[in-house]
Amino acid sequence: MKKHRFFLNRNTSFYGFCESIKGEYFVDKSQLIAFTNRKLGTKDKWICVSRPRRFGKTFALEMLDAYYTKNGDAEELFQGLKIKESGDFYKHLNKHNVISINFAKYFESSASCNGGISVLCKHLMKDLTAEYPDCIEEGMDLSLTFDVIHQEKGEKFIFLIDEWDSIFRYRKGETKEQENFLGFLKDLFKDRSFIELVYMTGILPIKKYNTGSALNMFREYTIIDPKSLGSFFGFTKEELSLLCEKNQNLSKEELTEWYNGYYLEGVGNIYNPKSVVEALSEGICKDYWNKTGGFTELKESFLFQSHPIILFHICLLHPFPSRTILPQSKLRQHPRRCMPGALCQALRPFVVGRYRRENHRPHLA
Repeated sequence: MKKHRFFLNRNTSFYGFCESIKGEYFVDKSQLIAFTNRKLGTKDKWICVSRPRRFGKTFALEMLDAYYTKNGDAEELFQGLKIKESGDFYKHLNKHNVISINFAKYFESSASCNGGISVLCKHLMKDLTAEYPDCIEEGMDLSLTFDVIHQEKGEKFIFLIDEWDSIFRYRKGETKEQENFLGFLKDLFKDRSFIELVYMTGILPIKKYNTGSALNMFREYTIIDPKSLGSFFGFTKEELSLLCEKNQNLSKEELTEWYNGYYLEGVGNIYNPKSVVEALSEGICKDYWNKTGGFTELKESFLFQSHPIILFHICLLHPFPSRTILPQSKLRQHPRRCMPGALCQALRPFVVGRYRRENHRPHLA
């Protein structure tokens, strides 16, 4: 029987995705695999996806984990899904070394950043030693270990990283700690031939913190600039229609009025999965999303990165309704988006103070 593994080719890699497909309101997003298959072993193999909470980040990682992890048996899980029709479905099915890590488990505690890195490396080295005992020598660091395994065994690795930005959220203002963390990621990932793919997710984009070139190899896919991944950032209009056909409790029109919070170019309206599923399950539309976590990260992102006129219209022209819409006609370069009233309420005092300090007098017409 295979021994316990922390990250590498876990024999429980398919559990999360298995639970998802059994759900009453499962939506097929398996075509994401076709996208990642095209990136394997190319110069585009570094992917960072940042989006708000409850927009399917962990679901995507669980699906990729189930599909790629070596020696798994996930074919049945993908029966009837779109990716099964892809010509290279079997080429990569359960044939890759996968290292799946949730960084929050190592950096949300009171331990230092270096302490979290040390424990993470220790656990990963245990996995590598168990799998490749004849490649490991005492005193080897993590990057060297991967390099030796790659050269001696020809093995490469897929990294699936959840909550990559946890240290920046848990250790705000601790610049030295954050720099150490970025240095760790750079040493592990940059210019490494043993990497087949890095798929990394979080709430905030890399560019918010990567002031130098530490992680400049990553291509970012954000809610503002999703590129070709827009349809995977939430439920599309077509997917919402299919869900409503299964459940007659709520109409598509009512769900649209509440949850069509993002307009993505080339995709159209995107609906928050958490809110839609909760509404269909409970039979009532409410602000479900804003009860899944605080708004601190979004508040900081809006205050320090958003255009001032965006802030003004969000927080002043729409002062706390249950659904707040930024009219597309007012801002040509920014898509229509919707936020819960609680988020607007959280942002408004800070924005008002900012404008008073800067003596802005935006025209309200």
